[in-house]
Amino acid sequence: MLQMHYICVCLTIALGFDSSYHIERDCVLKTLYITIVAIANILIINLFVVLASDMTSESGDGAIHGQVFGDAGQVLRGASVILVELQTITTTDAEGKFVFRGLRDGLYTVQAKHLGYASASFRVAVAEAYAEMFIILQPTHIELSEVVVQESATGMVQPEQSLSVTTANRQYLSESSSMTLMQTLQRIPGVQSMDIGTGISKPLIRGLGFNRMVTAQDNIKQQGQQWGADHGLEIDVYGIERVEVLKGPASLVYGSDAIGGALNIRPAVVPQENTTKSEFVATARSNNDLLGGSVMTALNRSGRFLRVRVSYQDYGDYRVPADEFTYNNWVMSIPGKRLKNTSGNDMGVSLTAGIRKAWGISRITASTFNQQAGFFPASHGIPNPGSLLEPGHPRRTSYPMQEVSHLRLVSNTILLMGKNRLETDIGFQQNHRRELNPPHVHGAGPLPNSNTELELKLNTLSLNLKYHHQASSIRTMIIGMSGSLQDNQRGGYNFLLPDYRQGDMGIFAISRWNIHERLFLNAGLRSDISAVTITGYEEPVWKDSQTIIGYVDRAPDLRRNYLNLAASAGASWMLNDRLNLKLNTGSSFRNPSAIELSANGIHHGSFRHELGDTTLNPEKAWQLDLAVSYTAKAFYITVSPFLNYFQNYLFLNPSGQFSPLPGAGQIYRFSQAEALHMGAEVYADWHVTHAIHTSVASEWVWAQNIDNQYALPFTPPASLLAELSYIWRFGAHSHYHAGESVQHGRAERKIPTESIKILGSVRMTAAQNRVARNEPATPGYVLVNAGIQSAIQIGNAPVELQLMVNNVFDVLYKNHLSFYRRLELPEPGRNVSLKIRMELKS
Repeated sequence: MLQMHYICVCLTIALGFDSSYHIERDCVLKTLYITIVAIANILIINLFVVLASDMTSESGDGAIHGQVFGDAGQVLRGASVILVELQTITTTDAEGKFVFRGLRDGLYTVQAKHLGYASASFRVAVAEAYAEMFIILQPTHIELSEVVVQESATGMVQPEQSLSVTTANRQYLSESSSMTLMQTLQRIPGVQSMDIGTGISKPLIRGLGFNRMVTAQDNIKQQGQQWGADHGLEIDVYGIERVEVLKGPASLVYGSDAIGGALNIRPAVVPQENTTKSEFVATARSNNDLLGGSVMTALNRSGRFLRVRVSYQDYGDYRVPADEFTYNNWVMSIPGKRLKNTSGNDMGVSLTAGIRKAWGISRITASTFNQQAGFFPASHGIPNPGSLLEPGHPRRTSYPMQEVSHLRLVSNTILLMGKNRLETDIGFQQNHRRELNPPHVHGAGPLPNSNTELELKLNTLSLNLKYHHQASSIRTMIIGMSGSLQDNQRGGYNFLLPDYRQGDMGIFAISRWNIHERLFLNAGLRSDISAVTITGYEEPVWKDSQTIIGYVDRAPDLRRNYLNLAASAGASWMLNDRLNLKLNTGSSFRNPSAIELSANGIHHGSFRHELGDTTLNPEKAWQLDLAVSYTAKAFYITVSPFLNYFQNYLFLNPSGQFSPLPGAGQIYRFSQAEALHMGAEVYADWHVTHAIHTSVASEWVWAQNIDNQYALPFTPPASLLAELSYIWRFGAHSHYHAGESVQHGRAERKIPTESIKILGSVRMTAAQNRVARNEPATPGYVLVNAGIQSAIQIGNAPVELQLMVNNVFDVLYKNHLSFYRRLELPEPGRNVSLKIRMELKS
């Protein structure tokens, strides 16, 4: 019933996405609309047929039997084994054995991992309903590296990939005490977080963010208002189990906006059959008095699975190690060393239901994320010292503030076809953003009767198709298409962006060759067509509070069509068992966004009048990426230089002209120029002993506007992060050598299941003096973090405890990428955080 209900919802969305859409709209946009909706409905009908036929069809009777060993021949009990195509997990028994049943004949990918061993991926063919495999894992102490099992967008295992892909799993994510996903991921070299206080952040990869990188969740591109520096990711940080970070051009798979890379948030693995799993998480932070928690339950009954999660966080104004700041020669106070009105709360609810059978897997996800967050009063509009005189209640969010609601309905289906498979993704998103501030009138005109300063409602329908084809024993192909339709409606008493509709569709092909067991080549081509229709906006001119004497044109009607090509080719060469060389070259593109084409108003969050340009052309990039990595048992190092040349790089350029709008200051025009962007990342990981682990991650980016010889805005400063930890393991379960008698317990080896980990880190960030025009330089700083983590067993329930201290010495510093940097505001001071996580299984 749930599946049928969702199908009806999708049909309603697809057919009624824009009831006002008629023949008067642009021909290209109309064609895209009809095509995408038609394909979406065909897929929904096919999904209904598959689900209906499953009730009567015979399930597969094939199976994969396997056993997992260590390098010395010892069986590995408790190893996690994943069947990738069906996103199903199991664990090995006391003899290291596992089995996947109910399979059809075909080609499958099996991943295995175990504590203290390197994860590995293997392809196995089920023929005549049977397959047997013996997996040998190699010892390693590396905890996070480029040696990823498999990247999901292309299906390539890491030795085959020519681009750098880093995977952050649940364990890695849980080691951070950060409030947001991006604050956690910035431990990875090349990944940065642009923060707006403590509760909002947006991603950058190698200094490229906004509309130059893609965040995908459940294979659907997250669509909000990415262009805004004060607009974060609307994602529940508690519900993330695995994130893939693709550094470099990703337009081949994701299309426009992936010119700098992608974050791919993967869906949770399906629980083992006939099991129930629950999770409880509680967090607290001292700096902003945060209290938060999350509850999750997942179950699987004979291949039908369900997962429910509810999360909530509430936080107050955050503390800084300063009692005043200076902006434009104004000295402003910070009462109580707390930034007024930076409090907020957010709540996430998600429900996933699906079915896993021999034909494949299908799941639907419905989720909503709601956030209310205040703006520091001096950050909205022209800074006013008077607004800071009253300290306010630290947990009461007042004006100015933003309220954001993000609704997602997503369907993901994988159909197995022997050695091939078809993946389909359909998603609907509604992003509703309101910026609230009491109205004021400059000159004539009535006083607005609403506190909604700016309202944006964006509806997006997305569609992805990928056909994985095993062309021969050495060649595989992916043929796919992706498309989306968007409708954006504005509101509020302040004008910034007009209404618009946008559609895009692309087709692509990626081919991979295993030339040799150590040499892999890949190449791909993509073609995209995009159309945008912008509805002009005329603003009334008032004689007095009741009489309109005319209208001024703030944004004209506009129709633009774009045709783009992207190409990529690369190689990965395993020179030996330890040394890997990667090379990738290609071209990417990014279409101008609606705000870059037609903005004309005060962006209060940025203190400026932003003006679009209807003649802007797509941004083009020619890109080269290299990576050299060396892997040993206890040591890993990778060096990843990159070079990007941009044609028509899009940026905001100060015009030197003052705005005619009251309180707007200077006009900033969206402009284009040639640009050069290059840098490198280095990551090294060394387990000095079984207990002592250290790692070093460094990054450097150099970016320049070739036309005016200034640096590109938001170029991250060079930084180095050094981490050191000591882990003491205790408690044990048994682990046997192959061929030994389990019943008599011979060759028994104890594997610790509980631990205490002490860790510390030092982040050294250089000064950033290469800045864009009108962008302030930022001095360097050094931060020290420390903490202790413990993993214990209470009965059969694993419990994780974490106590972390960030900015141990309460250092006063400024973050070059912070939204509040332009106000000369310091970043949060010392923070003590506590996290408790418990897991129950039955």
